Amino acid sequence: LAERLNVTTVAEGVETPGEHSVLQQLGCDHLQGFLFSRPMPFDETIAWMRDRAAKASPPTPFRRRIG
Repeated sequence: LAERLNVTTVAEGVETPGEHSVLQQLGCDHLQGFLFSRPMPFDETIAWMRDRAAKASPPTPFRRRIG
């Protein structure tokens, strides 16, 4: 439905690699949850983001959007 309406989707509460895989296959645009990080104080966030970006491989799209 979201794809047909050209609406971006966000899955919240992703906790396992299995959930991550299924949501990618379903074409979910963004994911968030404990699989990626536990809640943290704001002052630790920038360092966490830099560390994660340094370890990340180049992004790959979950799906190809048409239109």
